[in-house]
Amino acid sequence: FWVLGWLLYFGLLRCVRVAEAEQALANVMAILAAEGATVEHIVRWTWYLVGPVSEEDLAGVRAARGRVLDGRQAPPPASTLVFVAALDGPALLLELEVPAVVPT
Repeated sequence: FWVLGWLLYFGLLRCVRVAEAEQALANVMAILAAEGATVEHIVRWTWYLVGPVSEEDLAGVRAARGRVLDGRQAPPPASTLVFVAALDGPALLLELEVPAVVPT
């Protein structure tokens, strides 16, 4: 599934990349929980960031990801970071793809 830094029911979160990352990760966790899954089921992260990105923003995004993964029993999933010129919406700074495998 694809998750953007959108506030549920309230429109776009217009803020810095770190705030978008935190909101996107909160959305990921909500979607996983709705499907009976946890962070343990995530198999890969692909982050798309609109560049240029400051070292401070990049460190903040990584820290947000680390907080979500904290306590995960399995090894961390593969993670890819891609810098792009733009995303689908002009105000978007970050997009996150998070495939998860949930056993049935």
